[in-house]
Amino acid sequence: MNKLLQNLSEYWHKLNPLMIKNKKVIFVSIFLVVFLFSGFWTWKEYENNRPLKIGFVSDIHAANDKVRMADEEPAGYPRKYKEYFSLALDEMKREKVDAIVALGDNTNVGNPKYAQSLMKIMKEKKVSVIWVKGNHDRAKTKVMTHFGIDKTYYFQDVKNWRIIVLDSSFTGKDYTGEIDAEQMKWLKEALKTDSRVIIAMHHPIFDKENLDNIYPIYKDFVETISNSANVEDVFFGHFHKYDMVKEINGVKYHFVPSLTGNEKTPTFKIIEFEK
Repeated sequence: MNKLLQNLSEYWHKLNPLMIKNKKVIFVSIFLVVFLFSGFWTWKEYENNRPLKIGFVSDIHAANDKVRMADEEPAGYPRKYKEYFSLALDEMKREKVDAIVALGDNTNVGNPKYAQSLMKIMKEKKVSVIWVKGNHDRAKTKVMTHFGIDKTYYFQDVKNWRIIVLDSSFTGKDYTGEIDAEQMKWLKEALKTDSRVIIAMHHPIFDKENLDNIYPIYKDFVETISNSANVEDVFFGHFHKYDMVKEINGVKYHFVPSLTGNEKTPTFKIIEFEK
């Protein structure tokens, strides 16, 4: 112990003259550290309090088909996916979005090749995407695993928000989609948060033939959302041409049109959420 104290004393006697000689340099260094540290916390506080901004794309239908037909009419232009997805991501980066959500039917027939292509574009743009499963992202091809998704319902916390992803891709005979009992049980647990909540899914809950009607299969879902104190917005795609917002019990339900639905230009959304 005495030896240690002796060594410390010798070290201090050597260091002290240097500190006196360079006290101006030391003072400036301390000032810079304090300034940078306080600046970091100011920036962090600003970022946390800044309104959340999210970019949404839907129904990319990535494939090599020039035109995708539905009901004997052009429903989209899958071959445009590379150009349109790149343009959308570029604009979202310029807008400094906090998250990017792809609302399902990311591929046209569940071909892993096109999932890999979308992921390549994403990585080249140095962004990350929250991927939702659509009915065209077929389970039998395990295409969602190529987006890095093993469990197709999950949540991601961004700032003071929670983005909950649901898998409605079971279509049944009426192609209405469905949130099954297992997911509903999980959803009720995921909603137990102090964060504000946004839900992303592929299928709309509304009847395409009459948007004033809700599909009966979504009754439990709507009740759960309406009774939750923190769900503010629900987003879905699937209808391709629809671009509108409906409100039920204070919750906004957003229809997002297909990214590749227009032959001339991509369609996507960037939405800023109020504090």
